[in-house]
Amino acid sequence: MVAALSVLTAGLFLDRSIGRRVTEQMAGGLLRDARLARETMGDTPRLDESAPDLAHRLGGDLKLRVTIVAADGTVLGDSDLDRESLRDLENHATRPEIAEAMRAGTGRSIRFSTTLAENMLYLALRIDPQDAGRGVVRLAVPLTEVAAAQLEMRLLVGGAALLSVTVAALFGWLAARGPARRLAEMSHAAATIASGGTETLPLARGHDELSELGRALGRMSADLKARLAMLSREQSQLRTILDGMVEGVLLTDLSGTILLANDAFLRIFGATPPLEGRRPLEVARVPALQEAVQAALEA
Repeated sequence: MVAALSVLTAGLFLDRSIGRRVTEQMAGGLLRDARLARETMGDTPRLDESAPDLAHRLGGDLKLRVTIVAADGTVLGDSDLDRESLRDLENHATRPEIAEAMRAGTGRSIRFSTTLAENMLYLALRIDPQDAGRGVVRLAVPLTEVAAAQLEMRLLVGGAALLSVTVAALFGWLAARGPARRLAEMSHAAATIASGGTETLPLARGHDELSELGRALGRMSADLKARLAMLSREQSQLRTILDGMVEGVLLTDLSGTILLANDAFLRIFGATPPLEGRRPLEVARVPALQEAVQAALEA
């Protein structure tokens, strides 16, 4: 019970810390994406005319809400709004992140979006770092990830507390029967299996409940060893096949994040590893590649 209370107390302190850390991580990701958007915009002429289409394209590529704002606060483009809706938007010059970006180059704020009706994290960046007159590009993401991370922490803390109580009760019951040495062996075996160990575990002595559990752990260890060996062979075969291909191969998940790429892809696009966890547009500045990946995901 004391262990469970300690876990719950620590969880209360961690809950706020997790929220702040996730928010900072999200802000760092927005800053990287904003710089990428600024590079993509480059020296686009007649930004006031091309801003609506440009905002929609960047929003699709980055999977974020992208807003392009003129120096006087007029919204030129927004990935979530069409041209007709832009005319009804109020001037954004007084928005904290916009005003800060115009003054210092970068701005950030967390507030409720009246347009989307939810709390958002905003990050704004000057389109031209040396010239505030070109306006700013602003990226926004809902704070649902922060709430999800806090919920996950609460579930983890609750589960840890429940596990602590269960383990303590089980230990007391086993200790009352006196098999302390065999219980220590069981604990070591479980830790060995949890850490990926596959050596033979001598736990099958006797015919009582502990012996049955020992045999189950032995079977689990043998099965784990076989599965790891099979996965290793399959991974080696897949890597050999991919690296032997002259065609570039790119594998992504459903969000478009890169999971795997072969050597031919690196050579063709001049990409620098590691590629895993990044978007195609980040590793190869070829918009057509990003568009092809997006089209494949949508189809």
